[in-house]
Amino acid sequence: RGKIQLLDHAQFLTTVSSEAGVVNLCIVSPVDGVRFSVNENADPDVRTDHLAAIPRLHPAPGSSQALLFRKSLTLPYFRKDLCLGTWQGIYLIDLREDSADPVRIMATCRPSARRQTFNVNAVARDATQLETEISKHLPASNGAIFVHEMHTSASLSLGSGNLEPVLNRVVPEQWHYDFFQHTMEGVDDMTGHLKCSLLGCSATVPVLES
Repeated sequence: RGKIQLLDHAQFLTTVSSEAGVVNLCIVSPVDGVRFSVNENADPDVRTDHLAAIPRLHPAPGSSQALLFRKSLTLPYFRKDLCLGTWQGIYLIDLREDSADPVRIMATCRPSARRQTFNVNAVARDATQLETEISKHLPASNGAIFVHEMHTSASLSLGSGNLEPVLNRVVPEQWHYDFFQHTMEGVDDMTGHLKCSLLGCSATVPVLES
């Protein structure tokens, strides 16, 4: 029971008119049991390891497990192509007991006023605050800033403090030895993929010029 498939994301941008913007993907139906993640698009073992980890994260089967992940995603696009990292793909995670019915996804596109890509020197296995970097590259003006990180072993979240020690208990390093198949890149790699699925890789925040 349970399956994860990579989505062909080109289908969501066929009718977009603006050159650059963001697209929101929302699962309209079914209401429960199906969710999104943005994660590793190359090695299928990452998807297999997700399915093996989900019952360990939340033992109760079915729709309640899907609450671990996202019902909607917002992602940047440029010239009818999503601006994803080299190894990023969109997962459709189907945890329904009976998954015969099709999944309906609504795509909503909005143009962006400006955008900037920049690199961050983040400390490994730690939390790096990004407010200074973001304001340096995109000075505040009234509206909203959408931030997307492009690495599948990193996550993005809003809040204060360091979540890494907590997540290390939620997704223990021991799983690398117990059952993970995606192990070639070290003990912190597949755990990082799972943390990314739990936290996400994007965030939208309101900003005021003052």
